[in-house]
Amino acid sequence: MWLRARPCAAAIRQASVANRCPREDGTFCARHNVAYVHFDREAASLDEAIRTALDDVRAAGFDVARVDSDEFATICHFNRELAEV
Repeated sequence: MWLRARPCAAAIRQASVANRCPREDGTFCARHNVAYVHFDREAASLDEAIRTALDDVRAAGFDVARVDSDEFATICHFNRELAEV
């Protein structure tokens, strides 16, 4: 999840150290001064995993700008390959 605000790396470390996300499956990161959270969350569905992660990030005081999923990228990759056959 990409965060709307662009907090400095120190703020990201502080949020991570303070365990502001109630579960321990999210890692706060920053790259090129853009903050994001990487989740490895188990849930009954991808929808549930994303919705609960959104709730956790918002509860930690951050706004989410967008959501990316490794699964989505993988599915797109296979669909592109299949379209070439």
